Amino acid sequence: LLGPDSGGCQGTMTDQQEPYVLYCRDVLILRQGADEGYEFLEKPVRVDVVVMAIGSNRPTIRTSLQDGSEWYAEEEHQHMLVERLELIFSSAIAEENRSKEHFGRRPEGKNCGVAVALPAIGIE
Repeated sequence: LLGPDSGGCQGTMTDQQEPYVLYCRDVLILRQGADEGYEFLEKPVRVDVVVMAIGSNRPTIRTSLQDGSEWYAEEEHQHMLVERLELIFSSAIAEENRSKEHFGRRPEGKNCGVAVALPAIGIE
C-alpha cells in the first residue's frame, strides 16, 4: 500500500529516485488493434500487463544525424528509462517463475506470458 507521503499512484510511478511499476494479472483483451478497427476478438485473450510511467513529463529528445535514431538529451532521463525497463522485465520474470512454481505451468486460460505497456516518449 502507498503511504500518506507517497504522492499517490502517479507520484510513486514517476518518482525519479525509486520508481515503481504496476503489475496487473489476468487482464482480458476484448478488442483488436487500431489496424483492425478495434473490432471485438472472436476469442478474448487473457494476459498479465506491466505498466510504467516515465520520470519526466516532457523530456527533451535529440535525433542522431547519423541514423535518425532518437535519444534522450539528458543522461538522467536515459538512466531513468533503463531503470524502469529493468523493473518491468524483472517483475515479469518473477511473476512467470511464481506461476510456474505455484501451478507447475502457466495457469489455465492464460494465452501468453506478459504484455508490456511502454510509454510513448517525446509526444507533445
